[in-house]
Amino acid sequence: MDYYGNWKALQYYAKKSFEPLTVLPTITKEKQLKIFGINDKLSDANASLIVNYIDFNGNVRFTDTVAVVLDKNASKLLYEGNPEQVFKDKNLDSKSTTIWVGLEYNGEIIASSSIQTEKPKSLNLEKPNIEIIKNVDDNKIVLQVSTNKFAKNAYFKSSLDGHFTDNFFDIIPGKQYKVTFIPKKSEDLSNVKFDVSSIVDTYE
Repeated sequence: MDYYGNWKALQYYAKKSFEPLTVLPTITKEKQLKIFGINDKLSDANASLIVNYIDFNGNVRFTDTVAVVLDKNASKLLYEGNPEQVFKDKNLDSKSTTIWVGLEYNGEIIASSSIQTEKPKSLNLEKPNIEIIKNVDDNKIVLQVSTNKFAKNAYFKSSLDGHFTDNFFDIIPGKQYKVTFIPKKSEDLSNVKFDVSSIVDTYE
């Protein structure tokens, strides 16, 4: 937490890792994809794991869906893959591709994450046009977020003190994201302004 009481990126990542059911994709030193599932519930969970290779324009170039069982109160390796083979077979550029992982449970995506095989400095990032549609709901603002280009580590800021339910995450074209802003004090929310940037903005 910073001087002004705002969460830092690590706190948002930690929050997601403590969800009852979640998935954590990793890229090994050998450039292999491993996806772990975490189930903090006291019963096993039958789910579907969806793995999509998506280019930075939002085109799904490869998908794999597998049925998985998340053992109760445990973490478990759910999936292993070879991204370099997928890049070769689908004629994909690893520097312009993100791997999106979703966990479908009871008919809905309850957890998702994205990861790239290349380091951020090596990615072919373009400046995205991130669209924000805001809706005031009682004493909070719900933001509907979308983009035309892949946005790495999107960072939201507001003109009013408060906190976001999510921040510092990747935004993928073709997907809709919902972020809720909760102000510290109860006041008129109609004129609150929001700004969003991504890692590519740090290059300027």
